[in-house]
Amino acid sequence: MKIRRWLLPLSILSLWFFVLPYMPKTAIESYHRLYQCLVPRLLFVSSRIPFSSGDILYLVAGLWLLREGIWIGGKKKKFSALRLLRGIAWATSLFYLCWGIHYFRKPLGQRLHYGRETETRARALALCDYLLQKAESARARIDSFRFNPKNLAVANSKLQQAYRRLPEAMRERDVPVFVKPSLYSRLMNYTGISGYFNPFTWEAQANTGIPAVQLPFTLCHEAAHQYGLAPEDEANFYAYQAARHAPDIEFQYSAYFEALRYTLRHLMRAYPEAARARLDSLPLGIRSDFKRVAAFHNKYRNATYAVTDFFNDTYLKANRQKRGRASYGYFYYLLLADYNRKNL
Repeated sequence: MKIRRWLLPLSILSLWFFVLPYMPKTAIESYHRLYQCLVPRLLFVSSRIPFSSGDILYLVAGLWLLREGIWIGGKKKKFSALRLLRGIAWATSLFYLCWGIHYFRKPLGQRLHYGRETETRARALALCDYLLQKAESARARIDSFRFNPKNLAVANSKLQQAYRRLPEAMRERDVPVFVKPSLYSRLMNYTGISGYFNPFTWEAQANTGIPAVQLPFTLCHEAAHQYGLAPEDEANFYAYQAARHAPDIEFQYSAYFEALRYTLRHLMRAYPEAARARLDSLPLGIRSDFKRVAAFHNKYRNATYAVTDFFNDTYLKANRQKRGRASYGYFYYLLLADYNRKNL
């Protein structure tokens, strides 16, 4: 009888981790289409709640985990350990049923029919120069950043306009996107988290404390998860495409600014001399924005960053992103493939 108590939660976890990878792609795409049918109905309700219910859910879950952890160290050690395992099993099941199966979709590059790109120094530098020119052009049209994500109506109106202008090959059914400011924005500054998507409530949350230049891209990134994009590089690419096609100039600049940062980061590893030359020649406006972003993260960087990075890295690797946190940066290869197809 005691063995059976442990068998059920372990069987549930095994089902998700060992069966899902072999699901037919047609079944996964059917799941995605069902999600797209359901998400507008839930967002219709959640968008009328002025705060993030996902934030509250995570607070309750955190308190429950804390209590169970304390009990495991007490007299009811075995009972609490079993209950904790059951809770993890059911939460994992709910995670995959609600949204997590999106991690098993065919990669975005294949869905867009991008070939396997061979990076050359000339192509990489051409992409960087293109992004730099676009960022400089957009920055010249901005006197000061006025975008305020706390004004939900305006922020989400701009976000939805951006997603309606996605390239046709990336546009699916008319899925609404809606992002809320997180209740924990100030706390998130100390963890290095810019935003997150709650797979249980389908809410996207943004940290409103990050530098204004990064906010539009962050909103578009979290909305990409809401749109059904699970891998981080794919969410970054959707964020870039949505923001750069937006009518709002601050969205456009945020797209080129973030794409330029990721590209320069890659070049610093692959072609350091060329990257330094471009960093040294950055226009004044872009240079000041780079410094502002760096100063912000340096101000809040502490031991919590490393803890957050560890959990995020572990979560991503457990969900088919074998590069972990480094997968964010693989957005660069989608940029390069897109640039080589002259779609930028």
